[in-house]
Amino acid sequence: MKKNYSTRSGFIKRRILLGFSLLLLLGGALLALFAFGAGSKPISSTVRSGDGPIFKGSGERIQATSQADATVPYRGPHNDLRPVNPVRTAPLRLMQPIPPELAPARFELEPVRVKPPTNTNGPDHTAQTFAGSPLAAPAATGLSWDGVGVGLAGFAPSSNPPDTNGRVGSKQYVQWNNTSFAVFNKTTGALLYGPAAGNTLFQPLGGTCAQHNDGDPVVSYDILSGRWILSQFAVGASPDFSHQCVAVSATEDATGPWYLYDFVTDPVNFIDYPKTGVWPDGYYMTGRVFNAAGTVYINGRVFVFERDKMLQGLPARQVQKDLKRYGNKPQNGMLPSDLDSLMPPPAGEAAFVIAPDPATTNKLDSTRVKVTWGANPTITLTQTQIPVTWDSAPCVNDTDANNHRDCVPQPAPATPTDYLDNLDFRLMYRLAYRNFGGDPAQESLVANISVTGGPSKPKHGAIRWYEFRNSGGSTTTPTVFQASTYDPDSAYRWMGSIAMDKDHNIALGYSKSSLSIIPGIYLTGRLSTDAVNTLGAETTVFPGSGVQLNSTGAGNRWGDYSAMTVDPVDQCTFYYTNEYLKTNGGFNWSTRIASYRFPSCTSAPAWGTLTGTVTSSPSGAPLSGVIVTLSNGYAGATNASGVYSFLVPPGTYTAKAADADRNCTSASPANPTVTITSSGTTTRNFRMVGTSNLEEDSVAIDDSAGNHNGIINSNECANL
Repeated sequence: MKKNYSTRSGFIKRRILLGFSLLLLLGGALLALFAFGAGSKPISSTVRSGDGPIFKGSGERIQATSQADATVPYRGPHNDLRPVNPVRTAPLRLMQPIPPELAPARFELEPVRVKPPTNTNGPDHTAQTFAGSPLAAPAATGLSWDGVGVGLAGFAPSSNPPDTNGRVGSKQYVQWNNTSFAVFNKTTGALLYGPAAGNTLFQPLGGTCAQHNDGDPVVSYDILSGRWILSQFAVGASPDFSHQCVAVSATEDATGPWYLYDFVTDPVNFIDYPKTGVWPDGYYMTGRVFNAAGTVYINGRVFVFERDKMLQGLPARQVQKDLKRYGNKPQNGMLPSDLDSLMPPPAGEAAFVIAPDPATTNKLDSTRVKVTWGANPTITLTQTQIPVTWDSAPCVNDTDANNHRDCVPQPAPATPTDYLDNLDFRLMYRLAYRNFGGDPAQESLVANISVTGGPSKPKHGAIRWYEFRNSGGSTTTPTVFQASTYDPDSAYRWMGSIAMDKDHNIALGYSKSSLSIIPGIYLTGRLSTDAVNTLGAETTVFPGSGVQLNSTGAGNRWGDYSAMTVDPVDQCTFYYTNEYLKTNGGFNWSTRIASYRFPSCTSAPAWGTLTGTVTSSPSGAPLSGVIVTLSNGYAGATNASGVYSFLVPPGTYTAKAADADRNCTSASPANPTVTITSSGTTTRNFRMVGTSNLEEDSVAIDDSAGNHNGIINSNECANL
């Protein structure tokens, strides 16, 4: 049954551009009311299954388009090069969150399960069947808290699985679990915003991204500019079937203003399981292309969004290209490289995409992606293979009735029909990248996949992990520096996430379960000085205290992915988030966020602070909402007192102050040079100058940001 909800999302005071005529201002104000959804509007109800969630309630089934019929010829990538116009929001902290339980939910037909290759490689001679040294494992920092899920601010899950995903930034941690997100203080774990339905963020944009809340989210952090990138897909839309809703923060503050984009990723096909990565020339995304009915898996595809424009809140384009098929089978479970180091890749270097080969378990597939923007954007793929083994994790119960997702054993009262999905045949998020410099450059990428463990009854899964290296070429194939399967006992380990700190140390988090172990969150790692192909002792991040029961209607899905990320400032502290249950049941998942680090890792030089006050000229009144941006993209916005403050890596930059919503776009000084020192504070004040003198009896004037006399004076910034 279709449900409708009314969501209020105004909460935004549009500021006028004083240089325009009053007629244009009034017209713009009316348009802004529509664009920002200032009134209540009905939002359609949605419920999703497949590689997105199963929802408690029934919902409207999406309608297939013409390509739902497998006989319809495939049209290839959707390369519409027209720029997508963004909307800039007011600070997120001023937006009323849409309660997650009132978010739209659409039921989608479950995509066909993509079958892995059937050839076997025999015993893994690099498997680690011992626990490893306790000294080689990262140590808990003592910071651990409940994320979005049962246990956070009265949150009650309405879908399964949680798609647990999160990222640490300079001051905050942002977690987005399937259809709900929250912002936390990264130092204390204190909740700063949410939990809110994901489409809360997109209400000012209107249209598909405001009406849909379909999940499969990814939280990324652009370390080169200090910005957040949040995205989720929208499917079953009309007239264009698949969209990617992308938000780029205007500053370092995830509770501040955002630039919102609605990219059509395919007008007729279903783009599933999108995974994003940050690279200097674009925001990269991989996705799986199904027909609209989800009955045919057509191809793997890479997408690139125009980063430079998106950081400025300007119209931005996307380019796409399908990945090569091997053995006439499409690539599946691919990931794009995601930059973790402050040192960017060598100038102009192509991004990486790696995937398990669809035809054999003796190879991984490598794609180097090179994009040029300019007047006529191009995307070029260099596609080769990496000679290294992998395989699929075992499915213990493996029944048609459960779509072959009843794989991972759980203790009683769980029965075999309650066993959990093992998420096989895909690299698990992320493909974390670091550039360690040198000549030639020493680049490392780390990845993991769930595979079959050693002999046991019942069979069990293990985590195979890789470190790839490259030396700066844009067409070269990364080589395997080390690879092994972590399999210290007969427990089932799966759904990993891996990352590397600035000292080459690695942390790997995952879920673990067995007939005697309740599903919980675990972690291991290795020091750079350890013997290659080995990991250290396992540590418990958070033990589960409940099993998931299929009889509740929750199905067999578990997690879908988890996230290991590294503090961009100290470059040593790992933050890991994953799923667990507090009690037996279904639709009752919790998530945990915890931080770890290796004691031997010395923090990178601390970032410095740029601060100052922005005032209106000639009144001298403080201005709120002005964004101060550095030449590296780092930015902060002024508060009600006209004060801005944000963290920046040490260095020398040029600065500018501007506000697109005001006509106060001329600043004095215009482009000053600022030098940021480690742990230091640099102060740079600005005066903003406008150009108009408008006054109209029928329009209420708010010049609280100016001289407070109730009329618009020359060179004064005001609000209509």
